[in-house]
Amino acid sequence: MPDTIQRLQIAFFLNDREVRVTVPPDRTALEVIRGELGLTGTKETCSEGDCGACTVALGELADELLVYRAVNSCILPAARLHGRHVITVEGLAADGRLHVIQQQLLDHHAVQCGYCTPGIVMSLFCLFLQRPDPDEAAILEALEGNLCRCTGYVTIRAAARAVAGRLAAAGGEARGLILPAYAADMERRLRAFGEPLRATDSPNADGRPLAGYHVPASLWELWRTLARVGDPARTRFIHGGTDVMVAVNIKRDFPEHLVDLSRIPELHVLLREGDVLRIGAGLTFTDLMESTLVADHLPVLARAAARIGSRQVRNRGTLGGNIANASPIADGAVALLGLDARLVLASAGGERTLPLEQFYKGYKDTDRQPGEVIRAVEVPLTDCTHQYLKSSKRPAVDCASVSSLCSARLEDGRVAMCRLAFGGVAVYPALARQTAAFLAGRALDAETVRAAADLAAAEFQTIGDVRGSAAYRRALIRHHVIHHLESLRGNAELCGRHP
Repeated sequence: MPDTIQRLQIAFFLNDREVRVTVPPDRTALEVIRGELGLTGTKETCSEGDCGACTVALGELADELLVYRAVNSCILPAARLHGRHVITVEGLAADGRLHVIQQQLLDHHAVQCGYCTPGIVMSLFCLFLQRPDPDEAAILEALEGNLCRCTGYVTIRAAARAVAGRLAAAGGEARGLILPAYAADMERRLRAFGEPLRATDSPNADGRPLAGYHVPASLWELWRTLARVGDPARTRFIHGGTDVMVAVNIKRDFPEHLVDLSRIPELHVLLREGDVLRIGAGLTFTDLMESTLVADHLPVLARAAARIGSRQVRNRGTLGGNIANASPIADGAVALLGLDARLVLASAGGERTLPLEQFYKGYKDTDRQPGEVIRAVEVPLTDCTHQYLKSSKRPAVDCASVSSLCSARLEDGRVAMCRLAFGGVAVYPALARQTAAFLAGRALDAETVRAAADLAAAEFQTIGDVRGSAAYRRALIRHHVIHHLESLRGNAELCGRHP
């Protein structure tokens, strides 16, 4: 165990007050809220961001505006609270009256054991702050990361629709019904907050395996931090934390040092450079879904992002983390592989560019060198047609049995270019190279489509696990290829059959 350990001095706003706590580097936001501060309305259940019982609203400045997003506090490092505003379920009721969301859940009999209810309340709170008039699809999306084991979802949805009705009737006063009065001054208070995150070293009397939490504010500071820590094997990068913190909570997999990349502005760029879209590795999936630049030039990437996890996960999970994690079922990586993306890898020694298809070497094994970070992803903008598909047991909060992206272009009815990327079929996201070569120059008649589907199904040594047997995955590969190619040639009848 390390001889010394850092103690982080964090300051943030919790509901209507400012709080200051000193915590070890492995402390989560949930542990601070419940254990250090005694607000036990926020519940702990899964400790891996799946059930939503621990959902809180995290407010932070974005382009000088205060934005609240639902996050899973069980996988949010406590250090991320510094300089931000947190609203928990205790912060909604006022003057002895329940908040409008709480009241409607009660009135519609959407509360039984109540364990999941605080997280549901906070997810709806963030939804109605952003969209006071959500449609049914938006309500379902907001709640997809919240499980309820005893009430039944029909009454919860009815309560959400009733809140929407109340807000519609309130007109211009709708935001005042949702946002607590004390939050009116919070934007000014966050702008005025300039206190850096401080850490002090102390003897590791508790024998904690995680000794340090580092938050560099630039790439230059990152290189200095890594030089100070020394051995790269002792460190792990963290950004969204949606995978790293699960490993810490569930597997008790502690690195000696966590290096938090979330405050590095160079990782948050999003711009078009000629015929290339440059996407910073630190952008979240929510950022991609909300970007007009992505919507205009790569809408398929926004559609793929929308299928990742839940809203709480998408609000924190990043594109770079999804790639670097090297999971066989990384939805973002599969989409980018199909789009022929390149990675910009940065280190203290400089930068290099690497095609994403050369990045993966094996299961959880990549070409990223010690001390390197993914700085950005470069996606070429072409005149190809793109389509993304994901087959999973649940539409949200579930890993893919098979996912795929097809990027293709027809000329005179023949395939001029086709690129097929798959996830869930091998030990890392992979291209169906033989199938693409077979399709080149061919007319997309029914015989060609079926032959390509059969070839793709045989091209991979498919894996089998709890999400599907190898045979099931081969069947899904066939259906994905048929769907992609029939869609490309405009066969609406066949391409409407989602696998």
